Formats: sequence, C-alpha cells, structure tokens
Amino acid sequence: MIKNIRPGISVIIFLSIVALVYLVASYEDSVPKFSVKNAASVPVHITAHWREERKSFGVLSPGGELEFEVNAEAEMKFEAEFPNGTVISNSPAVYFTAGSIVNVVVTESSIEITTQ
Repeated sequence: MIKNIRPGISVIIFLSIVALVYLVASYEDSVPKFSVKNAASVPVHITAHWREERKSFGVLSPGGELEFEVNAEAEMKFEAEFPNGTVISNSPAVYFTAGSIVNVVVTESSIEITTQ
C-alpha cells in the first residue's frame, strides 16, 4: 500500500515545486518597468513623482536612456528640466500597475508616454 502512495506523493511534490517556480517568475515579470529616453538636443534633468515618492535621475544626455522599476501601483508624473531653466511635465499623470511597461520620451516641447 505504501509503495502505491509514494509515486503519487512524488508527483504532488514535483508539481508543487513547478507551481512555486512559476509564481516566483511571474512575480518578477509583474513589477512595473519604466524606460525614459531623451530625444531633445540638449541634456535634461529627469525627475519622477508617484504617491509620496520623488526620484531624481540626474541629467540625461541627448539620446540617453534610463530604465527603472517601481514595485507599486499608482500614478506617475515626470518632469524634465532644461539647461535654460524651463520645466515640462506630462499631464495627465500616467497610471501604472503590475505588469505595466511605460515608455517615456522627452522632446524639446513635451513628454510623450506610451504604455504596454
């Protein structure tokens, strides 16, 4: 009787391990990801705001890109400050949640955002 139960228990343990690995991998893929590109002809200082958080990414050179992740669900607003002191931001703020991929492009006159 015990010999008949062992293969069943082995299958259950194996399937449990596979399910756990899948859940961990799915969680890693679900963290919202952001990509910011400077399409302007001058360097810009990039800042992101969400909830009560604020993150400054420093100066992004023309053609430069940066990527980051935020383990949250909220609205995010981006600001770009130009060398002449002009500040532009996206309006309305972009909403992000688990699995979101947000692409941000800064131009001389706007911040363009697309989501996937």
